[in-house]
Formats: sequence, C-alpha cells, structure tokens
Amino acid sequence: MPRVLYVLESLGMGGTEQSVLEIAGRLRAQGTVEPVVAYLTSPSPLASRYRAAGIQTIPLALHHPYRFAQGVERLLRLMRAQRPDLIHTATFAANVAGRTAGRLAQIPVVSSVVGDTYAAVYREKKTPLARAKHQVVQALDRSTARWVRRFAANSHALAASTVRDLGVGADRIEVIHRGRDPELFVPGDASMARVRLGAR
Repeated sequence: MPRVLYVLESLGMGGTEQSVLEIAGRLRAQGTVEPVVAYLTSPSPLASRYRAAGIQTIPLALHHPYRFAQGVERLLRLMRAQRPDLIHTATFAANVAGRTAGRLAQIPVVSSVVGDTYAAVYREKKTPLARAKHQVVQALDRSTARWVRRFAANSHALAASTVRDLGVGADRIEVIHRGRDPELFVPGDASMARVRLGAR
C-alpha cells in the first residue's frame, strides 16, 4: 500500500486540517493509502481525532513554523524512517519545508491550494513593512513551487491565482472540489439551528 506523508503547519481546527482528516481517514479505511501526518508545531487540538481514525500523527515540535531549516532537517529524518512514496503539503510554512525536504530526499511532492493568499486586496490593506514581508513570503512560495509535481486547487479561481502568483503552468494544476459527507448535514428546522447557534 502506498504511504503518503502529509505535512501541515498544525492540527488545529482549521478547514485544511479537517479536510485532510476526512480525506486521509477515508483513504485509510478503504485500504488504498497509508497516511502519515507530520505537523510543524504543537499542541494540536485535532491530533486525538486523527489518531482515532487510525492515522499516525508526528509532531515536529518547532517553536515557530517559520523555522524552515529546522523543519527541513526534522522532515528529512522522518522521511528516512517512514519512507513515504509521496509527500502532500498544505499551507505556507508546511509547503516551504515539505517541498524542500521532498526535493532533497527525491520524493515527489503534491501541494494543495486552499486560499488566494496573494490577491491584491490583501496587499492593499497592509503597511509598507507588512507588504514587504508578504512579498518575501510569495517569493519563497514561488521558488519552492517549481519542485511540486502537481497542485490540487479546490476551485478554478484558485487554480487561476496559482498560475498568476506562483508562475505555475496550468497543466500542473488539478481542480478538485472539496467534498463533504452529506450525512453530516442533516436537514432540520432552521429556527432550531438559530437557537443552537445563539442567533435570532
């Protein structure tokens, strides 16, 4: 069974982390992939739910996710132990560390595109210093993007922004809309939902 090493910044309650939990858990249950999840920082609230789904989770215990050299070093050590067939990264710090380690270890990398991080609207709201930092982040993302075998974007708009902002050829991007288990969304009384959410 092929082993996929997912590299994430954390196992917090964000949409990316919950999507990986659902997708990797389903793949494991189907017996098609053996997922292993490494995350850069800790503590992480979702770790127990990953373990309950039978997914091995490995904290790299960085004090800050932007400690790229330390992250790459620990990922390389982990890759030697786990011997993954594929690396799948998502979110900026995990992308930079995971792509770099994958390049050094000569393991193919796939990256998910989950947000339009470099849209002009975000730059316009920043101070000059913050804009300069934003440009550095984009340069790192763009530089490491050339080491990615394929990108998975969850919308056509994000695929287009990846072409524009990271210089990635459209032929390297697959649009895969995020699916959700329909049984999680049970039809019910809208007024009852408002009461549960504290809304009127």
